[in-house]
Amino acid sequence: MNLPARVGKYQLEEYLGGGMAEVYRAVDCVLHRTVAFKVLSRNSRGDASVRQRFLLEARLGSQVAHPNIVRTLDYSEEGDAPYLVLEFLRGCSLGKLIQDGAGGTWQNRVRIAIDAARALEHIHSLGIVHRDIKPDNIHVDEKGAVRLIDFGIAKADDLSMTQPGMVIGTPFYMPPEQVRGAPANVQTDIYSFGLVLYELMGSMRARRSSTMQLLLEEIMTQPVALQPLVDANVPGALLELIERCSAQDPKLRPESFTEVIAELQAWLDAHPETKRIPVEPPRKRRGTGRMDKMSWVYAAAAAALAAVAGGASVFELGPRLGLTKAAATIAAPPARTIVRVEVSPDQAQLPSGLLIDRVEATNEQYRTFVHRMGKPLPPGFPDDQPGNPVTNVSAIDAAAYCGWAGKRLPTSAEWALASGAPDGRRYPWGNQEDPTRANSADNPEMKKRHLIAADSLHDGASPHGVLHLAGNAAEWVADAHNPSTLAVRDFASILKPPPSMKEEWRIIKGGSYLRPLSEGAIAVWLPAPARYFSADIGFRCVQDPTPGKQ
Repeated sequence: MNLPARVGKYQLEEYLGGGMAEVYRAVDCVLHRTVAFKVLSRNSRGDASVRQRFLLEARLGSQVAHPNIVRTLDYSEEGDAPYLVLEFLRGCSLGKLIQDGAGGTWQNRVRIAIDAARALEHIHSLGIVHRDIKPDNIHVDEKGAVRLIDFGIAKADDLSMTQPGMVIGTPFYMPPEQVRGAPANVQTDIYSFGLVLYELMGSMRARRSSTMQLLLEEIMTQPVALQPLVDANVPGALLELIERCSAQDPKLRPESFTEVIAELQAWLDAHPETKRIPVEPPRKRRGTGRMDKMSWVYAAAAAALAAVAGGASVFELGPRLGLTKAAATIAAPPARTIVRVEVSPDQAQLPSGLLIDRVEATNEQYRTFVHRMGKPLPPGFPDDQPGNPVTNVSAIDAAAYCGWAGKRLPTSAEWALASGAPDGRRYPWGNQEDPTRANSADNPEMKKRHLIAADSLHDGASPHGVLHLAGNAAEWVADAHNPSTLAVRDFASILKPPPSMKEEWRIIKGGSYLRPLSEGAIAVWLPAPARYFSADIGFRCVQDPTPGKQ
């Protein structure tokens, strides 16, 4: 959409992010106030269930009036595009606050928890269960004021969007009964709040399993480990409350948020501060781009970004807790391991003993790079998927990351060598047309098209153990390319300004989660302008062997 743009009485001025919905900073031209404008994306409008959830979010949000809950101001449709308008808030998510170590004193953290609990107490009094309580759905402004955000998957007593065999929520904060598919209730939210309280007090997640399967097995079989909080000197009364809120058995949890608030307030009253220290939002880094504004402006984008990246995951239950081998979506970043690929004498043009990353560059690795270099995060960057491959990165930025890491982008020949091309194979695992071995659009085990953890689908590895060469994220390689007139014309409708044959073009190898397996064959490649980026294009690095260590 070209900005500024007019939709009804709203002037859209700045794009803030998006996934299932796109979010803009806008101005209400009648009331002359800044608002957050959230419109269902074009790709989501044809999905009846998504439209229904979007409408439900508007309905529930409009029913709620509370100082600790973001206000829904309007809902309408423009053509076939439903949109809702929300209060525009400055500040950052609680997740960002915790990540940057800006929570302040124990007292400040308890005040944040009390305000969040008051919001949940209020929606429960209205018969609404939130079902997706997590730090990214709690907003903190510059003065420390707290608001609960996002009713995208909330549930009212008289209406449930959940279908049989489906679980809705964010896995890191799910209680055991929600994993089993039991109906959400007050105890479900109390458990999730307990894990948020754990993270707020301990500056670490309560659940840290490396794959979806391990995570859900941990939730089902193991209570939350409290020793890390003991080691962090979290006050005893808060430890006890966290332990009860996160109890495996719902009957052992507090009965309501009224009880939770009372205990938090009692601790706060017993531990007064002589001077209140305001919460300090994370400082804005020099050189940040448009998506870094997500850290400072809540515009209801958190849910939209999480939806496209799997932050608010919806997955079907089945064998072994409902997990297929392709469902390892939530994962800690993989070990930064490299694979050595031996080079035969007839490949003298390649370095001896090629060293290539076993997995695609991950979100966590790229976040470290941009943080240290003062660069903006890629558009739509998901905060809750550190182990997924980073995407929406141009070839220029990919090469910059590799250089910063002391590596470089592979050439097409090196990439093909790592995939097992010298054996004459069509795919990294052989010649079998087997979509289950790749995160491709035609993988029958994937219920929804999305990126999965970089360190997953090991049975699709190349002979050298290199993963995801035929799917997940397509990958930039270093080869320059002289484009055809047809290629330039194709990209003219995508890029602004339109590309030219004289600018820098690079090559993309491997398939992606948005393309069928056939487009992930080793021999397939695509040209693209080096400045181009997409939600299904990432990269991996190679490293030149150290002299004397051949």
